[in-house]
Formats: sequence, structure tokens, C-alpha cells
Amino acid sequence: MINLCYIDLLEIISTTKFNQNKLRAVVEEIIDCLSLEGKPKEFAQSTSYTDYDAIRGSKEEFHADVYQRLSDELQKLRMIIETYENILDMYKIAKEEIEETYSKLSGLECKVFYLRKIQGKSIKAIAEELGYTYHYITEILTDIHVTSTYSDKSNML
Repeated sequence: MINLCYIDLLEIISTTKFNQNKLRAVVEEIIDCLSLEGKPKEFAQSTSYTDYDAIRGSKEEFHADVYQRLSDELQKLRMIIETYENILDMYKIAKEEIEETYSKLSGLECKVFYLRKIQGKSIKAIAEELGYTYHYITEILTDIHVTSTYSDKSNML
């Protein structure tokens, strides 16, 4: 179980979005390159598998099997982009749950939650900073988890 603090979560969301956008740009660039003159002329004319296998490209065009391999790799990149989208959704849900839980807290619970989940401090450091025992801070955090929508699935990140 990885216990991410809010700041780490924001960084992961930002990095994941950046990587996803870079991948999208690469896919678009590859598509632009393939749609130019590299594609075999016969490939675009509804050829069957046996027809395209017999097509031989000149120096100006890709061989049909190379074009097909590139197309297959593009599909894999699209699947990776979709995976990034699913991961982003999961992180966004965790972020919203942290924000929702924090907005409902007050007093000592609010301070403990902020120090633990937003700043990422250890329970021992929180206890020392606030002048309470480790056990008492643990009880407060347990109560926050039990009474909030911030659940164990957020702790799995």
C-alpha cells in the first residue's frame, strides 16, 4: 500500500497528463507522416490480405507490411493513451475524495488530516508537532477514515 499525500498526487496527475499529451502528439505526428507519400498507393484501394502481401513498394513508398506494422504499433500507442486516461480518472477521484474529506473537517481533525494527507508527514512527526501521543493521532486518523468518503481505495494509490 502506497500512501500518497495530496502534493504527490497533484504531481502525479500533472506528469501523467504531460505524458499522455506527449504520446498524443507523437501519434498525430506519425499519422501525418504515414498519410503523406509513404503509404503504398495500392494499400488504400481496398486490397485483400493476399493482394497487399504481393505489393512491392518503390524507394518512395513503404512496403505494405511495414505500413501494416506501423499501423499496428499506432494502435498500441492509442491503447497506452487510453490507459493513461483511466489512470488519470483514478487519481482525480482520489484527489476529489481528499478535498471533500478535508472540507468537512474542523479543529484538530482538520490539522491532523492536513499534516498527514496534504503535507505527507508521518504520524510520529504530527504527534510531535501538535503535542499529542502517537496513539491519539492514530485514533484521529482512524476516525477520519471511518466517517468519511475518503476510503481504502485512495490508500492503494
